[in-house]
Amino acid sequence: STIYIQKAGDQYTVFYKNIEGNQPNTNLKFSFKDLDGDFETLYTIIMEGYNAVPISDIKLDLPDDTVWLHYTRNLQKNVTLQFMSKNKITGATGISDYMSRDDVNSLFGRI
Repeated sequence: STIYIQKAGDQYTVFYKNIEGNQPNTNLKFSFKDLDGDFETLYTIIMEGYNAVPISDIKLDLPDDTVWLHYTRNLQKNVTLQFMSKNKITGATGISDYMSRDDVNSLFGRI
């Protein structure tokens, strides 16, 4: 898969292959600590977005990164999600591949 999550202690890191920009196919990542059920909260926020299809991206302010949840509805009415991230230290930006609801369930170990 081009997107996967690794857990080390209480920290989750989302790795993804960048599909856009000046450096396509580079691997990027963003991390967060699971302090107050943040892993579950992220899953819930993402899944709610599939139902609501927000007009503007949902912005997540993480310690080292800013992440946007970008939803798109295609002509078949299928909703997909992309992660867009910017590292606060390096300035590196990237966009993940499109993910369906099933892709996200798989990513979060729900299947």
